[in-house]
This record gives sequence, structure tokens and C-alpha cells, in this order.
Amino acid sequence: MSKYSGTPANRLIVSNQVGMRSRSSISQSGNTSGFSKDYEEFASLQLDKPLEGELKTSEEMKRHLFDDHFEGRPIERAMHLLAVGEEVQKLSVIRQLLQLIQADEQGCMQRVFPKLQQALNTASTEFHIETAKAFATILERRAISNHVFTQTFLPSILYHIDNRDQVVSNAWLDTLLEVTELLPVDIIRHEILHIAISKGQISQSVWHRVAACKLLGKLCTRFDPHTVKKDILPVVHSLCQDVNEAVRASICSELHHVAKGLPAEMVKPALIPILVELGRDETVQVRVEATETIVHMIPFLSQEVLKVTIIPLVKKICEQAVLAMDDTLVMVARQFGSLCLGLENCFTPSEKLWMVTYYNSMSHLGIPSHGAKKDVYFASHNMDRINARCVECRQLCAYNFPAMSKFCASNSELLEKLYPSFCDFATDPYYMVRKTIGCGIHEVARILGSNNRIVKNQVMTLLWDNMEEVLMGVVPHLGRTIDLLITSGVLGQEQDGATAELGRGLLQCDKTIRDKTHNWRLYTDFITQLESIVKCLPSDYIYTHFVSLMFDKMHKARALPCRLAAARTLLVFLRHNLKNNQRQEIRARIQAEFCMSSSCYKRMLFLRLCSIAREIFSRSYFKEHFFFLLLSRSDDKVANNRLLLVRQFPYLKSMIVMPNERKYLQTLETCIRNMAASEKDKDVTAELRLSVARLDKTDTLTDTPNMPTLEDIEDKKKFDEEIKLANMVPRPGAAIGILNAMDARRGAPQKPAERPTNYASGGGAAQKAGPASTSTQSKDSVTAGHTRVVSHSASSSHSATPSHASSTGSTHPSAPPSGKQSHMSSSSQAVVPKKPHPTFSESNSQIPSQGVQARFTQK
Repeated sequence: MSKYSGTPANRLIVSNQVGMRSRSSISQSGNTSGFSKDYEEFASLQLDKPLEGELKTSEEMKRHLFDDHFEGRPIERAMHLLAVGEEVQKLSVIRQLLQLIQADEQGCMQRVFPKLQQALNTASTEFHIETAKAFATILERRAISNHVFTQTFLPSILYHIDNRDQVVSNAWLDTLLEVTELLPVDIIRHEILHIAISKGQISQSVWHRVAACKLLGKLCTRFDPHTVKKDILPVVHSLCQDVNEAVRASICSELHHVAKGLPAEMVKPALIPILVELGRDETVQVRVEATETIVHMIPFLSQEVLKVTIIPLVKKICEQAVLAMDDTLVMVARQFGSLCLGLENCFTPSEKLWMVTYYNSMSHLGIPSHGAKKDVYFASHNMDRINARCVECRQLCAYNFPAMSKFCASNSELLEKLYPSFCDFATDPYYMVRKTIGCGIHEVARILGSNNRIVKNQVMTLLWDNMEEVLMGVVPHLGRTIDLLITSGVLGQEQDGATAELGRGLLQCDKTIRDKTHNWRLYTDFITQLESIVKCLPSDYIYTHFVSLMFDKMHKARALPCRLAAARTLLVFLRHNLKNNQRQEIRARIQAEFCMSSSCYKRMLFLRLCSIAREIFSRSYFKEHFFFLLLSRSDDKVANNRLLLVRQFPYLKSMIVMPNERKYLQTLETCIRNMAASEKDKDVTAELRLSVARLDKTDTLTDTPNMPTLEDIEDKKKFDEEIKLANMVPRPGAAIGILNAMDARRGAPQKPAERPTNYASGGGAAQKAGPASTSTQSKDSVTAGHTRVVSHSASSSHSATPSHASSTGSTHPSAPPSGKQSHMSSSSQAVVPKKPHPTFSESNSQIPSQGVQARFTQK
């Protein structure tokens, strides 16, 4: 065995190489030549052995220690560190400078600040950057007065902006620009203005003139128009004609600040000729800045100036950019939406058409003629085929498409010309273009409104995309997009073709995310967005294709957020399902596969599902279908599950209405007493004590009419919606219509929209199944908790119920008689399962003998 095998690093290496095999077994193995070679190479590194010179000497150790007399004396400690401390210790003093000033301003200014000024003369770049940030923070927090700051900190800032290190100089210049916004105008006039003017002279270096441009632009926002016109404007004119392109570009980027400081009548004669000249500059950098400055200056210019001067200048810049294919084209693409919206009221119809045509030409730059869809990554080996600048232009055009949609929304002709670019964005060879249009497609749908028909096809195209990045742009706003398409009438229960296409796209998107990505956050977001399909997809279609999908995710999804999102979406599907037998089936599966599961993780998911159900359903619905089922988990074998249950006790009590629902309270109290008597886990016991204390402070609801709270109003709204959904009848043939539309898309012959029939054993049974199920449409939603509660036990009041209702629970009094609904049985019920799973409501008649409540009573 090697002499290095006992070190921790080598033990880790050995364990990684051979797993659970011991080092001795490896050394005794015959086939270890390759491993021994690698092992010796790693062992020779001696990763856990201290390097020579790594140990600190006694003097170095003393330097990092403090005497006892520094305790409670932060000023002396800061002075000591600034004098003899290491770099990291000095930085800690700078980061605590604000606290030192707030604790002892006079002592800090008289003793620490002089030491700090001395340290700055020989300090590192990082020390300068931290000090500059600290000075700006001190003034921003108003830790000292403006007078003290002007006398002490401002001279240091003005001195260090001339530092030879450009990084240091930039840091101090940024600090000076920040304090310029905070200091009074008089101090700026006397302390800073003359410095900015002097640095803008032609005799100064290029860096000083560039700094002067930034300072003058900031000063224009603080001074009155007279001062700007008299003192600053001449220097601005001089800098605009500077021989250096960096200076011209810098002052060009500040012209909109100068325009803000000038009176409106002075902007045209003072700045427009300069702006036109800079827009036609021979240097790309200057033209790029001029393009951006035009966008910022539009609010300060009159309609006449915009029509006569700015629009021709913009068209000229655009034409030159396409011919030169330089960075100006990228800036034009970036600002094109702002240009169109800013100049919208000044354009003539022909000029609007010209802008849309130019936008379309930029949107197709660099696209291969064959149009084959192939992902091309930026700066990859395929970029020799597509120019990076063209790709960036297309991406920026996709980013500006919502703005262009708003620009063309009032003109159907322009909107029609814009549509080809929209289609090309969704199928662009470069994936980032598709992602960009996907990120903004909900904005396009919001802007177009009734014209959303052009959005639907591109949404479907993006849902079929196989790139994770593209789906990351589409999925977060998918629910909002679907809602907007529903509002505009593009999607809906009556739109079978569009609805079928949406369903197929969503299923394909789910398959892509599940099989081709490992992004559980994206998967969670997608599952959450599926809640919106209840507004447009038929209930039968959702039950057939998406309910089973949610159950599958609850069983197999690896990430807990995915399973929780699937549980929430499943409950939303349950709430909006229009068929009683399907609702019973969903609840029965929840009970059998999760509440009564042999897996502790699935039972835990059920407990979390109940917490979500409290948010989605009304109190009455929750108490009828989840209350006793939730309490049945009090005897769970896993302590963590019992812990989750105990935490829900106060919420369960808060939804009980007294005295009509005394049985719920008695069952809850019995459950708590049994757990208190038998619980052995210390964490559950401690949480149970806390829950009991919260229960004492939690009041039950009462039947007496009181002023309703916001929670009561929201619960009443949920209850009314549940009653409405329970009494709704599905549209006949909706699911078959969608299937026919799907077949038509695939080229198959359409099936006639026949009325669905019931496949029950025996004709008489089949005829009775329809009325029984439809007459109990409102079984899931009982009356409001403040007025009436349905019993969960087989009491005498239920013995007089008709035989077909005794198996399905009580019927809401507002529901129509079953005889009047018998003619709707075939249309409201597509398929009646031969052997339906037992539901909780159906098993409630047996509760006194073997149900959940009976177990609590027996205990």
C-alpha cells in the first residue's frame, strides 16, 4: 500500500475510483495496473499537504491579532488597520466607514479620514473602487451634512478622477456623477462646473474631454436654462466638433440631456444642426450614438422639426446602415420600434409603408434561401454561413415586433405586410430569434386584440419547437396568451379546429420538455400554465388527455415542485369538470392512489394536495370531499406525514360552521385527543402542542349573519362558481368535434358528430345511469357553509332519499328534478364505466361501520 493512502484526499480518490471496495482489496487485486498508475499520479500531488511557505510566521500572525485595548474602540481599531493592516483588513474598514460615521462622526472625520487619504496615495485599484462607492453611499444616506461632504470628501473625489489608472479614474468619475445629483446647485456651480468646463478644452487629453462630456450632460439636468445656454452650450458645440471620434460619440450621447436643460424654442437652433451633422458622421461609433440620441430627443422636438428634419435623417441613416452593414444597422434594429412609435403621428401613409418595408428587410437578413430550419448557435462553427450581425438584427427585430404590432394595429394593410415577418420569426434558423418572439408573443396578443388570428398559428408553431431555450421563452406567458386568444374569440368551446390544434401542441410541448430537457423549473411552469385550458378545451377532452397526464406526473415526476404543480392543475381540472361521474372518478383515484397509497411519499403528496385544495375550492366543497379523508391520515406510520396533518388543524377548525357542523368539530377534537394520547414522535408532539394553542385562538364560523369578511366574500364567490359549474351541461359532440378536427389535420376522413351513447350492461341500467348522474350534477357543490351542510353519515334524514340518489350523495335544492333532466343523459355522459372506482361520497353511507368517522368514534 502506498504511503500516501492514509491521507484524506487520497481516501476520497480511492473511494471515487472503486466505490465501496476497500483500499486493501484494491491493492490485493490482480487487475489494478491502470488504477495504480492513476492512483500514484493523484497521490503525488499531495493535495492535503501544506505547501512550503504557506505557514504564517509569528510576526505575520501578530499582525492579524488585536490587543485587548482595541475592544469597544472602533475608531482606534480602524486607524490601526489603515496604518499596518493587510489589504483585506483595509477593505473591511472602508466597507464599515458609513457605520463609523454614524457612530462617531467627529472622531471619524478628525482621525480616520486623514489616515484614509494617506492610504489612497499608495492604494490598490480595488481599494480605490471600494472607497469611491463608500463616499457615494455616505452622501446618499445623508450620514453627514452637505457642507461637511463638500469640505472633506468632494476634494478627494475631484483629485482622484485624474488618476493615471483608467479603471480608478472611471470609478471616481462615476462617484462624482452620483454626488452631482445629490448636492445643492450652489455647491455644484462653485465646485464642479468650472472643472467640467476646463476639462472640455481642446488642450486637455482625450480622456479628460470624454469625462467632461459626461459631466456636462449631468450638469445640464441640474442647472437653469440660462446657465446651460451661457456656460455649457459653447463647450458642447466645441466638443461636437472635436477631432477625436470618441469625444464626438461621448458628447452625442449627452445631447438629449442638454436638450432637457434648454428652453423648447432653443433646442432647434442650438442642437438640431449638430445632431444632423453627427448623424452623417464618417465614423460608425458616432453614427451609432446619433441614432440612439434621436430616439431620446423626440419628446423635446416639435412636430415641424420631426417632419422636416428628423424623419429624413432617420431614413438616411437606415439606408446607409443597410449598405454599410456595420454596427449602425444593429443600433437601428435595436431602436426601430421606439423610432416608429415616437414618430407615428408625424409619418405620412407612404412613410409608414416605407418603415414597415424596411423592417421586413431587416427581419430577413442572413436567412438561407432554402429556408430549412436548423439551429445555429451564436459564435459557433456554423457562423461562417450566417453573419453574426445579421443574426443580431433579426433577434432585435423580433424583440421590437410588439412595438411594430402597435404601430400597425390600426391599419389592416400594414398589419398584413407585417405578418410574413412574424411567421419567419417563429421558424427562424437561429433559436434565439425564436425565443425572443416567444417571450413577447403575449404582448402581441394583447396589442392586436380582435386581430389575434395571426397570433394563434405562431403560438402553435412555437409549442412544437424542440429547443429548450425557445420553450423557456414561450411557456412562462402561455396561460396569459391563451386567455387573450380566448377573449378575442380565436379559441373557445365552439372553435373545434383551433382547440384541437392547441391540445396537440400542448401535448407535444409536454413531451418535448419531459423527454429532451432536464429543466424541472420549466416543467413546473408549463404544468402551472395548463390551468388556463379549462376555459377553452371541452371537459371531456381535458379528462381524456390531461387528467391522466397530471396523475402520471404526480406519480413519476422527480422534482417535488413538478408534482405539486401537477396536483394543483389536477384540482383545477376537477373543479371545472362538467360530468359527475368523471369528478367521482378523479376523487376516487386521488383517494386510492395517494391517500391510501403504500408509499409514504404519495401520502405526503396527498396532504400537500389538501392544502392546495383549501385555496381552490370553497369551504363547503372541501368539507364534503376532503375533510374526513384528510383526518384519516392521523394514524399514518410516517411521522413527517403526521406532522403535515397537525399543521392543518387550525385551518380545518376555521372552516367549521357552528352549530350545524358540530360533527366536524367533534371529529377533529377526537382526532386531536387520539393523537395526543398515542403520539411518540417528539417533533409531532411539539407541533401538536403548538396547533392546540392555535386552535384555542381560532374561532369557528357561525350561522348568525355578521359583517362578511374578504375571506367570506371570496368563499361565497367560489361556492357560486361551483354551483354554476355543477349545473352546466357539456356541449353535445364537443369531444368528437375536436377528434374530427384532429383527423382532418392528419388528412383522415371526418367522423360524423354523433351523439355519444352509454355503454352500460343492460339497456335498463344504461337508461337509468343517465338521469342519475345528471340529476346529481350539483352533488359536488353543497350549499354555503353558513346555511346548510350535507351529512357524511347514513343518518335517518338520508333514508328517505330515492335509491338512485343514495349512491351519489345529496342533491342541491336548486338543481332541477331528475325527471326533467333525463333527456340530457346521452349528451352529458359520453361513456359510463362498467366498474367505476368507489368514491368517497359513495362510501360515506358506510362511515358509521367502517368509514373514517366511525374509526374516530370508536377510538
